[in-house]
Amino acid sequence: MAKKDIKGNPKKGLVAQVQPKGASNQPSSQNAAFPKDFEMREYGPLILVHFSSPKAQHQALARVETFYESGSDASNYISLQNPKTKLMCRNYEAFNMPILAIKEWLQAMKISEKALSRSQHNADPYSFPGWWRSFTNLQESNLLDQLWRCGCLKALKDGENPVYLISFINKSAVHHDLLHALYFLHPGYQDMVRKQWLALSKPCRLVITHELLMRGYGEHVWIDEFQAYVSEDQGCFGKKVTEECHQVRLELRAAQSLAWEELDLNVASIFQM
Repeated sequence: MAKKDIKGNPKKGLVAQVQPKGASNQPSSQNAAFPKDFEMREYGPLILVHFSSPKAQHQALARVETFYESGSDASNYISLQNPKTKLMCRNYEAFNMPILAIKEWLQAMKISEKALSRSQHNADPYSFPGWWRSFTNLQESNLLDQLWRCGCLKALKDGENPVYLISFINKSAVHHDLLHALYFLHPGYQDMVRKQWLALSKPCRLVITHELLMRGYGEHVWIDEFQAYVSEDQGCFGKKVTEECHQVRLELRAAQSLAWEELDLNVASIFQM
């Protein structure tokens, strides 16, 4: 993969539009009428995926998002045939996850589905692109195929990009997910958030964790979710938490601005893409 672009400018060379089944990849007037499932763009350490519909986005990412952050099924591979798939991530406006989570999901798929032959089993699964198609729906396959073509599923050396995926229907939903990306990408910001979390009173933390449990989040993402929700919506955890977290919110926002600068990313320009 290419190194991060200076100033976080969108890469012109990594733009893909994926069509639904039945549409050829070759441009023609006949295929121009087919709607696009998604457009993918690299932006520094981020992969931004703009889906054409909530249904396409949900079908492409619900299983891997559940594998990444679910309270009950994190790190648990769930096959397409499992009835749980109908209940996953309902009404999500956007999705976010490290590329590493997608790789781990594929590794779990490979083992659970016995996807590769015995001779291939110990080899790099990305040496055999497309093996996942028998175990994924069309939207998952399209997204994985494009991530493989872009080099995202290969082993990256230190400093290579991209490392975090955000998908969306409307750009208005992206801000929350960008905060998750920042928490993942900037160790200094992550450390500051953890200190803020530990400084909260025990009753405040209990209210927040209870609410996050009710929303289906696993314990491993609680602190990340705390910083994203408190930064965006002071009232999302109730009046007492709002009062205690007022100063926390101000400090988080100041730290976020500095962290984006240190990552050399102009977040505002994402909303102009």
